[in-house]
Amino acid sequence: MLHDKANTLGANLIRVGDLINHDGPELSMFFDVRNNNLYLFYWVDYSNESNTWLIFQVPPSKLRAFIDRKISLKKLILDNPYQEYMVTEIKRGFYLEHTPIIPIEKLTSDHYPTADTFFDVTFSPQIEKIHAFLKTNFPSADIEILSPYQKLSNYFSIAKKYIPYPLPYSNDHTVFDFSDFIGKGLSIHK
Repeated sequence: MLHDKANTLGANLIRVGDLINHDGPELSMFFDVRNNNLYLFYWVDYSNESNTWLIFQVPPSKLRAFIDRKISLKKLILDNPYQEYMVTEIKRGFYLEHTPIIPIEKLTSDHYPTADTFFDVTFSPQIEKIHAFLKTNFPSADIEILSPYQKLSNYFSIAKKYIPYPLPYSNDHTVFDFSDFIGKGLSIHK
C-alpha cells in the first residue's frame, strides 16, 4: 500500500509553504489534492546534484501541536501516527512530479533532527499563507499562529485588566512585576 502511495504521490501534491526556511526550505508543507491529506517534506541531505527529503503524512492536530510549540520537530516525525515514511532525491532543475518517491521501512537517525527543535515563526516567512490555508481547509484544527510581538501584546492586554491605569508614580521607582503574565524575569520599572 505504501509503495502504491509513493508511486502516485508526487503528481498530486500542491506546495502550501515552508514551515522552516533558513536560506532555503528545510520543512515544507504539501497538500494532497486527491484526499486532503497533509504531507511534510523535511530536508535531510544534499549533494552537488540533488537534495534528499524525508516525506511523511501528518494529521492537522499534530501539525498544530508543532506550530504551538507543544512538540518538537523530532517528536513530530518520530511520534507520527501513520508511521509511513518515504524519501526522494530532487535533482537540481527537476520537479517533484518527475522524481521517484521511495518508501522506507525504518527511520534512521539520519532522517530526523538529533536535538529537540521547536517551531520558530521568525524562520517561517510563509506562515500567514499556511495559516490561511489550514483555517480554510481544516477549520476543526483551530490553528492560531501569533508572532512573538502579538503574544507579548496579548499578555499586556491581560495585565492591564489587573493593574489600575494610569499607573501610580512613585519617587522610589516602584517596580510593577508582570512576570505572572509574560514570563519570569520581565518587569516594568517606573
